[in-house]
Amino acid sequence: MRTIHKATAWFVILAFVTLLQVSALPLRAKPAPAAAETSMSSPEQGPGVIEEEGAPPAGAKKKSIVPLVLIGVGIAAVAVLALVVLKTSYDITGSWTFTMTATSSGANNPTWNPVTFTGDKKSGAFQVQGFFDGMGTYTVDGKNVTMKSTYYADWTWTGKFTGKDAMSGSSTWHDGADTLTWNWTASRNASSAAQPPSVASGPADSIRKQLLGR
Repeated sequence: MRTIHKATAWFVILAFVTLLQVSALPLRAKPAPAAAETSMSSPEQGPGVIEEEGAPPAGAKKKSIVPLVLIGVGIAAVAVLALVVLKTSYDITGSWTFTMTATSSGANNPTWNPVTFTGDKKSGAFQVQGFFDGMGTYTVDGKNVTMKSTYYADWTWTGKFTGKDAMSGSSTWHDGADTLTWNWTASRNASSAAQPPSVASGPADSIRKQLLGR
């Protein structure tokens, strides 16, 4: 559908350029009427007198509506180009690889693959690998991404798309009196899983243990 919209936008622009070139061509002049049709003789007037003084001169050009049409087509082309061709739609659904870089205490550079997002482009759920405590929800607003753990009460991620297949941001985890922070980067995996991976059910597969060592 997006490809069809792009093709339509470029067709409108091409039509606009074509009409612009056509409008620049001079209009064909109407041949002047014969002298016998524009003048008459009478006993009171000499030969060659114009029948109507207010008549337009022969060959006068009529105003064209083409410029008005071009303005309308131009506005439509710009609107379609802005809304369809230039607008990027970011889709977070699928499988990603995350790398967490500690900016406070806590484990440094753990890599999670896959982190799977299921839902739609705006909101849904995520699951980190097979960690039983690695689930949460996400929302996407334009390029901005927000993630929140649904297992731990106060663990959030904020960031944004840096490309269609890349994201980055920061993460904050309040653990009692401690505040742990990380920077994170994510890249889309070449093959995205349609369903989240199976969830582990033991403490050995705990994100808390991996990141905090306890």
